Amino acid sequence: MSVKPLQRLTTLTGYRSQINERGVANIVESPPDCVEGLLFSIDDSDEKSLDRSEGVRPGFYERKTMLRVSRGLPQGPLKTTYMARQLQAGPSRAKYLAQQQQDEKNSVARVSRTGVYALVYVSSRYVQEGCIREGFADRMKAAMADAGLLGVSR
Repeated sequence: MSVKPLQRLTTLTGYRSQINERGVANIVESPPDCVEGLLFSIDDSDEKSLDRSEGVRPGFYERKTMLRVSRGLPQGPLKTTYMARQLQAGPSRAKYLAQQQQDEKNSVARVSRTGVYALVYVSSRYVQEGCIREGFADRMKAAMADAGLLGVSR
């Protein structure tokens, strides 16, 4: 996949995160909850690549288009390579950037909240609670830490 700009912070209402019986992450319907995430622009070749890596063909996940509420980033779209460099530069720079984003979220006049349709990978086949796979936990912790530095709440 090519490097794409990070477009927005986003929230999907009515769902919660889970580790399913396959030992991997999923989201399941849960009316009082919400799941936060990051929204990227992708093209058709990226979508095909995601389909392969998420296991669409063997039936592990399905592609769904869901309405999400999103918040603009204070600096506009950010290149993922830029964010990776900021995260590698150390927590102080990434925390500074995250604080800028938090300040933006707290400034009601400057935050644009819009509904956008986004591609989401969901498993409706594997929805039972399970134990996380060995090796997957470390990847999830790293991804969640990076997302937290970019403004996703914990």
